[in-house]
Amino acid sequence: MIKASRELLERYDAKFTKLFNHEYWLVIVADYYDKVHTFYLYNKHIKQPLTDSHELARVEMSDKDTYTIMLRDLKVHSNLRIEFRDTRWPVRPESTVLVDRVHGHGSVTE
Repeated sequence: MIKASRELLERYDAKFTKLFNHEYWLVIVADYYDKVHTFYLYNKHIKQPLTDSHELARVEMSDKDTYTIMLRDLKVHSNLRIEFRDTRWPVRPESTVLVDRVHGHGSVTE
């Protein structure tokens, strides 16, 4: 096992506390702005909409071999669902804000 995988799994074990009535899942984000793949552990209480996220590791997009090994080791170590995301396609794309008096947009901006 490579050092990056060992560190990822150590952080995973530290953050995966198996709290009662909590849902856990993994998210891997392909961040094209910073050119990295970022591994997160998400959790939330079943009755609450708030979600906690813990960054577990980052690996450069150019280092495909390390990313592949880390993903393989994580799948072997964990049975959690893995969600893949991409910064080019937002999860919940929002419409453009035209009027927002709270944040200083008192009139229509175009």
